[in-house]
Amino acid sequence: MSVTERSFYAKKSVGHRLPTDFCPDDDDLEAFSPEIANDWPAEPEADEADLDTGDGMAEEVVEMLDDRPMKVHEGLFIGSVMAEANKHMLLRAGITDILQVAQGLFPHHPLVFNYMNIQVQDVPSEDLVAFFPTCFEFIDRAISKGGRVLVHCAAGASRSATVVLGYLMARCGMDLTAAVEHLKAVRPWVCPNLGFLKQLETYQGLSHDMSKWRAWHLVWQEQQQQLGSQQLQELQQQQQQQHYIQVAQVAQQPQQQQQQQQQQQGSAGVSVL
Repeated sequence: MSVTERSFYAKKSVGHRLPTDFCPDDDDLEAFSPEIANDWPAEPEADEADLDTGDGMAEEVVEMLDDRPMKVHEGLFIGSVMAEANKHMLLRAGITDILQVAQGLFPHHPLVFNYMNIQVQDVPSEDLVAFFPTCFEFIDRAISKGGRVLVHCAAGASRSATVVLGYLMARCGMDLTAAVEHLKAVRPWVCPNLGFLKQLETYQGLSHDMSKWRAWHLVWQEQQQQLGSQQLQELQQQQQQQHYIQVAQVAQQPQQQQQQQQQQQGSAGVSVL
């Protein structure tokens, strides 16, 4: 587990190198090296229609790809790794800062946005609440300067959702139930793993007082011993099934809307003699 924060601007110093997995675009190259930018193939311009859907695809396909940030609260957005990769939609949403909460994720646009990177796994024993003070400070600092923050993990369902739920509880005065309802209204398929939900319950019980927080791996071991590994596995399976049902329902919405529109158009074309 580690936390890193990258400056909005690249350091102009000898020996500064890009990450090995960095795939530059026009703005990134121009900021890093004007000489390289002159020789790099130009990125095609996107018209207004393309920006509405990310890359000109049908609206329902884009919803499935989940490549846009979703607004949770003033200055606070949530999304998946595909939303973080879509620079056009990030700029369109006014995103200035990006909080990455997942192991193995690294910035796609380190010279365009200000990043904080927290390397954590999506497993019940991971102590995510321990990072809340660092995460919340990053979010608060960006919003206080008039910025907008995207919080994302891989799927935008568990790790990032847990951080956003904690923020709604600590900063917006919501209890856990209200925070979950609020977030699900924005992003119905959010589904923190069982350990993260237990952490949020404990966090609420402590009135958000981190001085009383115990190392979660110890707490989780105690709960495993109390419930038993088999019962925990059953609870996790139930939670996963509920998550898959929610995802399937969201995925079916565009198709159902299209069928309803076709039925309405068909009824409009029928005349009564």
